[in-house]
Amino acid sequence: MGPILILALLQAVVDIILQTNPRNPQHPIHKHGTSAYIIGQGAGPFNWSSVAEAVAASPASFNLVDPPLRDGFVTAPAPTDFSWTVIRYQAPVNTITFMHCHINEHLFGGMAVVLLEGADHLPPIPEEYVQFQQYGKF
Repeated sequence: MGPILILALLQAVVDIILQTNPRNPQHPIHKHGTSAYIIGQGAGPFNWSSVAEAVAASPASFNLVDPPLRDGFVTAPAPTDFSWTVIRYQAPVNTITFMHCHINEHLFGGMAVVLLEGADHLPPIPEEYVQFQQYGKF
């Protein structure tokens, strides 16, 4: 993960693939806004072009019947090789949310993402916020 933006259309189903580098701990991830289903985890790099392709190639790594619904979860362990975790959620309203690692050093190092959900339908930022001068103009 990094400081990237993801655009999700309103009511769209969004899959996010989190890949952990070798010799890294499990990462405690927190997703603000809406919870997500933890639909898959596996060892090794995520070598597929899509989640659908991964499900077809490795169905035992996925739970599409009754996956846990969480706003906080840990990524798959990666003691010697890459690992991956796939979450799935639906963007129910136009909003801006945040997902990040709960290890402070990781969060401060940029292990966070802003999720723009239906951003093209969000209202403009009110002028009084744009002009707020205490911390400088935005």
